Amino acid sequence: MPDADRLTLIGYIVSLKCWVANIVFLLTYVAPVLHYHTHVALVNVTPSTVLARNVNYNPSAQVDGPSVFLGLLGSCYRAANHAPVECTTRSALNPFYDVHVLPTFGHLLVPIQAVAVVTAVGITALGLFTIFLTAMSTRSYLGMADMLDATWFHHLTTWMGFMGFILAATSWLITRLWLGKAVTDFNLTIEDLGSAAPQLMASIGQASTLFWVVFALYLGPVWYALAHLNRKVSAPPAAATPAPDPSPAFPGGPGPP
Repeated sequence: MPDADRLTLIGYIVSLKCWVANIVFLLTYVAPVLHYHTHVALVNVTPSTVLARNVNYNPSAQVDGPSVFLGLLGSCYRAANHAPVECTTRSALNPFYDVHVLPTFGHLLVPIQAVAVVTAVGITALGLFTIFLTAMSTRSYLGMADMLDATWFHHLTTWMGFMGFILAATSWLITRLWLGKAVTDFNLTIEDLGSAAPQLMASIGQASTLFWVVFALYLGPVWYALAHLNRKVSAPPAAATPAPDPSPAFPGGPGPP
């Protein structure tokens, strides 16, 4: 396969990966307040007797109690296993977390509010990167090959993807470390209360795994854009076409009319 066709095929593949990553990123970002209220969350607090063991402990017993599901844009909760799920109003600029059904130390699980804003900026930059990268890969079909193949457009696309990836990945890494410590502190507090502890247990939710999948999908396209930009700027300039020689074809002969 010629190099040009191979690069075009790689461009199609990385653009497709970007679109998949964008969809998964957006769905995970708005969960659980918008959808998947009890299935996709950063932190789950569910009824359990694993931590609050006492003389009546039965690992196979059904435990009823409050549940809380925390995400970047807010939280959802239910007062009992069969109670309706209530969610807070979603807001990226000022997310609100309702943990009133938990004990007083439930506030330990609340994520840093500024993370939602930084992640939103990262999602926006990565969304624009996906659009620009797709346009570059399909420029021959869009009739704008000259503009989309310009060096400035390659610079814009690459740095949009790189900065968006760094912003989103860094904010998520900080959030994951914070939530891991918060879940540990919450569970240790319940263990310290002994038999008088509430029958609850906190755990990291499925949204954490989905975020890692998103950044793994983005890594290839961002690397491809950086390599493509380096190839673009380091390529030697095209040789200029020599001008026609106005001198006569034979020495001493007549010149051009």
